[in-house]
Amino acid sequence: MKGDIKRLIATDKKYHEAPVYICAKEDPRTKTLVDYESRLSEAEIENLHVKLDTDTQLRVSHLMTFDLSNPNDKIHFEVIRDDKLIAESKDKINPSVHRYYIEDKEYEASVAISKTRLKAKAFKVIALLSLEDMINYSRILGKYAKGLSGTQVEALLYEYCENEPQKILDIAEDRDLKYKILLHKLLDNQFILVRNGKYMNGSEPIGINENYCVMWLKDPKNSVIITQWVSMMDGVENPSVAADFDLDKKESIEEKKTTAKKTTKKATAKS
Repeated sequence: MKGDIKRLIATDKKYHEAPVYICAKEDPRTKTLVDYESRLSEAEIENLHVKLDTDTQLRVSHLMTFDLSNPNDKIHFEVIRDDKLIAESKDKINPSVHRYYIEDKEYEASVAISKTRLKAKAFKVIALLSLEDMINYSRILGKYAKGLSGTQVEALLYEYCENEPQKILDIAEDRDLKYKILLHKLLDNQFILVRNGKYMNGSEPIGINENYCVMWLKDPKNSVIITQWVSMMDGVENPSVAADFDLDKKESIEEKKTTAKKTTKKATAKS
């Protein structure tokens, strides 16, 4: 459909046969009719034969079209597009509010292309992951559970690729990903607990949300306890947490680690 032709599409089949009436609006500041004519050019106003007032009612129905090259159609379209029953575009529909949306084929095609490209990138990310990395992604998404097979985890991530690809891409591009993975493993194994909305290390609060916890994990002052936790999970978690953080290397967690004494305490839960 050409750019100067706009069409209304019902958001639900039940509105296909039931028209609604939309009134020209009053400006709440001036208590007078909204100045719809200000949205038209001088040439359009010269050819305008429609006169609006606050009693003007326009009958609106499914597949109703407006030729914006016609100033009379255009000013009616301006009245209708301002109404709360009309969604600006297909992707802005709120089913509980909108009865119609303004069809814009060019915009909808652009949105579809963008989403398809995001999906393709997300599918590629997942296809290149190992099973262990897939498990970690599902952890970040809050969807991991004990007993899920590798096939189930992979299917779960592909579902995100289809429906919410940006979430997959956000994880892939997260510079703090390894710390967030560590945080989720610490939570799963109850080294860190959430009480009353706070993340706790015993009686010590370490953050009120995930971002604050990541800052705590990255703080060199906490490297000794983190190293102990990682060592305790090594062999319990798969993949090896120690391997993720290269505990034998200086750069593993922000600074050179102090070698932690081995402990016989076992993690409270396997993942």
